[in-house]
Amino acid sequence: MFNSNMLDSKGQESAPFVVMISVIIMVFVLSIGLIAMDEFINTQCELEMHNILSNLKFAIENSAKGLENPDVAYRLPSCYNPDPDESKLMIEYVDEEIICSHYCGGASTQCNLLRFHNMEYYGVGTVCLKINPTTTFPDGSPCDDGTVPIDGDDAKYEIPKGSWDNKNVITEGRYTLVNRFNVYGSSPIVCVYRKKVI
Repeated sequence: MFNSNMLDSKGQESAPFVVMISVIIMVFVLSIGLIAMDEFINTQCELEMHNILSNLKFAIENSAKGLENPDVAYRLPSCYNPDPDESKLMIEYVDEEIICSHYCGGASTQCNLLRFHNMEYYGVGTVCLKINPTTTFPDGSPCDDGTVPIDGDDAKYEIPKGSWDNKNVITEGRYTLVNRFNVYGSSPIVCVYRKKVI
């Protein structure tokens, strides 16, 4: 004779095991999903920073060559820590052939690199600036002569404190870069003017 109570007890005994296996699988799937989402966010953040570096590189190169006085904006993507000790954007003069050749190609012994340093995302951005390595970005003469050659409106622009020269941090803002003739030598001069926040 068939005993239905026996079947019910076996089904009840295996139910906790099935639930436990389901929970383990669900945790595993959620973990992989969170890892994939974190990786996607990191990749988006790096792409955004590479885009910013490309725009700055283009503006700096055009201004240094006297082609135009470009406007360029720099705002740190929200995924990076805005603490200046954690995230730094700067132009770095390098006089080591190995480094210059790596980033700029050829056998350059001197170069200028636009570098973004971040403790969390190491190596996110270094690009070669194809400009004369002696190019300067002064915050003094001749840039501070009292005239800002942009739309004739000096009140809207200021020279940022600290030049963009070697390893000074570039702060967030909207900039206009102006090539100035160097009456004292052959080194190109790029004046950096930041639009005042009103």
